[in-house]
Amino acid sequence: MATAAAPPASFTLAPKPSAGASLLQLPVRVAQALVSPGSGEGLLSLLPGFVRQVLPGWDPDRDMPDMFGKVVLVTGANSGIGYQTTRLLARNNAHVIMVVRDIDKGKKAIEDIKSEFSFAKLTLMQADMASLKSVRKLADDVLATGSPLHVLINNAGVLAPGPFTVTEEGFELTLATNFYGPLYLTLLLLPRLRASAPARIVNVASFGEMFGKVHWDDLRGVDMSSSGLTPYAASKLYLLMVSRDLNRRLRGIGVDVFPVHPGIVSTPGEAKSDRSYLVSLSALINSRLHGQSALRGALAPLFAATEPKMQGRGGTYLGPNAFGLQLFGWGGFNTVAREPVNWAAKDAETCKQLYDATRAVLDSATVAAGLGKVPVTHFQEAQAEALGKEAEVGGKPGLPLESASWR
Repeated sequence: MATAAAPPASFTLAPKPSAGASLLQLPVRVAQALVSPGSGEGLLSLLPGFVRQVLPGWDPDRDMPDMFGKVVLVTGANSGIGYQTTRLLARNNAHVIMVVRDIDKGKKAIEDIKSEFSFAKLTLMQADMASLKSVRKLADDVLATGSPLHVLINNAGVLAPGPFTVTEEGFELTLATNFYGPLYLTLLLLPRLRASAPARIVNVASFGEMFGKVHWDDLRGVDMSSSGLTPYAASKLYLLMVSRDLNRRLRGIGVDVFPVHPGIVSTPGEAKSDRSYLVSLSALINSRLHGQSALRGALAPLFAATEPKMQGRGGTYLGPNAFGLQLFGWGGFNTVAREPVNWAAKDAETCKQLYDATRAVLDSATVAAGLGKVPVTHFQEAQAEALGKEAEVGGKPGLPLESASWR
């Protein structure tokens, strides 16, 4: 818990109903909750406060540690899950680097957070995650500060941004924003994360992974259907698979990679998506029927980023329970270890092949854009270090890259 100031009860989702509330008002309040975004959250608020306090699960007000001295970078930090993640990290004394696409919206987000927590340490940086050139500039700016980096949260993403679009570097827009941009940023910042170890990388995936498939012949997505669901599901599946394989490659150097699933959440991204796509309409309906607020959607990223018990458990997929059930905002099961739904994400060898293939595509794009290849010396050093540690403790020989296990 933050020590710089006494934080307000920021996780109170709605005012506690007065004792004199009439039972006749209950049907009206239920109806209002059902038609609002994040309706599950609204229904949860109908429970008495003392009941909500004893619900099972991880609660950031109760369980999140003091983050004093930690530096955390959050992409998409000015709204939705990214904003709530930033807000609570700042409340608990982390220094948060807020990466936003729109500087004015970022400044407004900082004003809002500082109005609650005047002691908040926030640094604003700009980047468009769909642009590799913009991502490279962001990484250069971060590295130029000389600051340590303890946690990277790749949160920025889009659902169905509109008509089919190919970026300047030759990627379908959704894949560029949700996967290639975050992967590039991760690789560029990995040496700094390693130098700041123990460190964590948190990649916000999605239940959409269950609908995805690996398009081996079209990893850039330029020939994908523009139905909205195809590139989105593929991008989230790729992010999940590469997260698990990257964690395996980094084993033994103090950097954990966590893919997380925030649940069905009503966010600005969902609200801004093109309603002509079926996936957008489905997201709209689900957010009304049993969706959660961005605040509760931030639980899984926050848990992965801060929970001491998760140290060394990288590769664990965190989110709602295995069936994705979160009816009525029942809060106790947003931070459990779960299995991927998609068979491809369960197979270590397939994940390894996808990392190698998408890394080759990314390198080709960065070279063509004049950015050069991403250095891979940190992987080579990781192998040597792991071998040295195994020799010291009498472990079995073998490189991290040869292991088929997740951890």
